[in-house]
Amino acid sequence: MSTIKSRPTYAPLVVQPMSSLHVFVTSGEGSEVVQKLVTAGLASPYVWWHFTDGGAQVEAAVNFIEQGKLWEMMERRLPECPAGSHVYLAGNEQFIWSAALRARGAGFSREGVSTELTGSKARRVMCAHCRTLHESIKHTVFRCDGCGLWLGVRDHYSRLMQAYLAGRVDAEVHGEIPKPEELYA
Repeated sequence: MSTIKSRPTYAPLVVQPMSSLHVFVTSGEGSEVVQKLVTAGLASPYVWWHFTDGGAQVEAAVNFIEQGKLWEMMERRLPECPAGSHVYLAGNEQFIWSAALRARGAGFSREGVSTELTGSKARRVMCAHCRTLHESIKHTVFRCDGCGLWLGVRDHYSRLMQAYLAGRVDAEVHGEIPKPEELYA
C-alpha cells in the first residue's frame, strides 16, 4: 500500500442499507459488480446509469452510448435525489473520478460516494513540466507528447485534475532513462 495520501484507494462496493436511494453509475466491467448487488436484492430503491463504453448494454440499467449524455444526466438528476441517497461508482479510474466530480458538484459528500475500480488500471497522467494530459498510460516511464521529456509516473493523484503526476526521469543524469515497466494494464 502506498504511503502517498493523495493516491486513491478502492474497496469492493458495499450497499449502505440506510440509504433512501441507491444511485449506481457504472462503465464497462463495473456493471458486473452492480449486477450482483441488484440481483441479490440488496439495494432498494435504486437507479442505475451505465456507460456502455463500446460494450454490451445492461438490462436493469439506463444505458448511455455517449459518455457526455451520462454526465448531463448526472448533473441534472443527482441534485434532485432525496436526502440520504448514496452514489456508487464502478469502472476504470478516469471514469470513476469524472463521475465523482459530478456527484460532488451535486452536493454529495465524500462519504456519500463509494468507488470500486474495475477493468483497466491504465492511468490518466499530467506532465509536471508542460501540463500535457496523457490518457491510458500503462507504463512507469513514457515520453511526453507535449514537451518530449521522458517522464516517470508518480503515485501522487490530483482529484482536481483527475490525473497522476509525472516528472522527468533523467533530471539527475540526462539521457539515463530507466526501462519502462508495464504496471497499470
